[in-house]
Amino acid sequence: MLNIVEKIIDIIFPPRDTEKRVRLLCDLGENLESNEFKFRDQYYLCDYTDKDVRATVIENKYHHNSRAAQLAAKTIARWLESQDRDTKYVLVPIPLGARRQQDRGYNQVSEILKALPVMDNVVIDESLLLRTRDTTAQTTLEKHERLANMVDAFSCPHPEQLHNYSDRTIVIIDDVTTTGATLGVARAALEPIVPETTKVLCLALAH
Repeated sequence: MLNIVEKIIDIIFPPRDTEKRVRLLCDLGENLESNEFKFRDQYYLCDYTDKDVRATVIENKYHHNSRAAQLAAKTIARWLESQDRDTKYVLVPIPLGARRQQDRGYNQVSEILKALPVMDNVVIDESLLLRTRDTTAQTTLEKHERLANMVDAFSCPHPEQLHNYSDRTIVIIDDVTTTGATLGVARAALEPIVPETTKVLCLALAH
């Protein structure tokens, strides 16, 4: 019955090509030989040129597609499960600027993290990073302009909170990295003020 209803809805409101692709997916990167890849000093999990990965990112970022968020979360969960189980993690989503957050109504990376399964060694903290100013969308800029666009774009509004994570690894997460500028500047806002025992990593779903 549900399939019939879906078909009727699709006739009235034809689904996007990316939406149709995401509907058919059970997993992202299930055939990858590695749980992670490295770009400079940052980690990523999928290749953005892959049509399934690109569709998932687009659907989650621009269309608030819960199925896409779940697929992305499943990929990040697989990475976490592949790490040392004795390591404790704090996952920090890249924050949006106030204007973009208001226009979009949600943070696409936060939506992914909300879809993660509960893990004993993982906490999510959206308060560690603050977007201090609205920046031009990175996708509209040339590569050489992206770092300058992000300078001083992030701060840690509650540095005293970092002492609660002295035994953890902080992982700053974004959905896509291209030049690494956004994640790099975000990490630079935390690294000088974290306890010496705290490690800071950058992770993107795709590159």
